[in-house]
Amino acid sequence: MKPKHVAVRTFSDDVAASAAVAASYLQEHPNATFYLDLAAAGLTRIATPWLAGPCDWTEALQTKAVLWLAQRLRKPILRLTDEDYAENGLSELLDRHGGSSYQLNIDVFKRMMATITGWPGGKRRKRRVLIFSPHPDDDVICMGGPWPGLWGRATTCMSPTWSAAR
Repeated sequence: MKPKHVAVRTFSDDVAASAAVAASYLQEHPNATFYLDLAAAGLTRIATPWLAGPCDWTEALQTKAVLWLAQRLRKPILRLTDEDYAENGLSELLDRHGGSSYQLNIDVFKRMMATITGWPGGKRRKRRVLIFSPHPDDDVICMGGPWPGLWGRATTCMSPTWSAAR
């Protein structure tokens, strides 16, 4: 029997992925679709596809793989070595970057740095700022550093004070 299309549904994380399981065999079918719940999505092919075989190394997948490796080895991104990549199934990714981890580490590090901002709402956009403080001086003491910056970038700044005192 040669079906034109195969759909497979899994609903638990106790599904073993091996050649003995039909779903593993069906992965080779040219027109198979797998529907996974969150527990089953922890399977290697979903969570760490580079361990299951060749990958389409998009920028997002490269970042995911490098972060996975850094967490697994408990090392900073910039301290990952060529050997770290080779010993953890990421030789293919390393080969895409000329066999050296140096530039790959820097690229991923810069991508991660670009996601950090001190102004999640944007620097140029004027916003209303409301700071609640339990005591009259807490807005100045606790917010002394950010307060002037917020004041300069906001259309309205207010700092009401409330207290449970009777």
